[in-house]
Amino acid sequence: MGDELLKNKLIEAFNMCINSTNTYTLEDLENLLKIKQDTAALKFRRKFNFIIGNYEDAIIDLTKLIDIEPNSKFALRYRGETYYLMKRYKEAIIDLTKLIDIEPNSKFALRYRGEAYHLTERYKEAIIDLTKLLGNELSDDVDELLKKKWIKTFNMCSNATNTYTLEDLENSLKIKQDSAHKFRVKFNFIMARYEEAIIDITKLLDIEPNNKFALRYRADSNYLMEKYKDSFNDVNKITEN
Repeated sequence: MGDELLKNKLIEAFNMCINSTNTYTLEDLENLLKIKQDTAALKFRRKFNFIIGNYEDAIIDLTKLIDIEPNSKFALRYRGETYYLMKRYKEAIIDLTKLIDIEPNSKFALRYRGEAYHLTERYKEAIIDLTKLLGNELSDDVDELLKKKWIKTFNMCSNATNTYTLEDLENSLKIKQDSAHKFRVKFNFIMARYEEAIIDITKLLDIEPNNKFALRYRADSNYLMEKYKDSFNDVNKITEN
């Protein structure tokens, strides 16, 4: 049974139970499941209220959890997500920032904080989070929706500031110079700036003539610019090495 189907079944069953008894409550369910009245109970109540869509009640229990354990990754994650779903983006950003301080590479926190920054028109912060989510080397193993969001956010950031550049992004991410060429290649490739990508690819090949990364991206760039002969030549070089 799929996750959403199971959630819908839980909601339907609980509501039918209430309708048939007129008195059945979340506390009755806790008692039947013999859940101890400690942090486990608060987590259970959070999950239950979240599934049911009772976000205000979920936040009450998550806040109690954070009062007990201020650095609870569970509580910060789900309260941040709940605030986000309630469109309380500033509060979501606060919780997700605390979570990132604890777990800097949290994909969940980076994605939701990036989205929250975007929705509050903080495009510079949004593009930094989305780039970290893609990985400083801009991983190929991400969904197209995220890449589209990244492109849109960078363009909006540039339009909003009139000055935000690729160099600004590199500096914000503290990218080392030995990785800068690869970063710029992938950035320009994703942005469909193939001529600019080839400039950095050429610099990479001047340093290392058989660099497979550079040959691959030059082959792809030339192909997309319909320079098929040049693309074919680079593919041959890759297969020969």
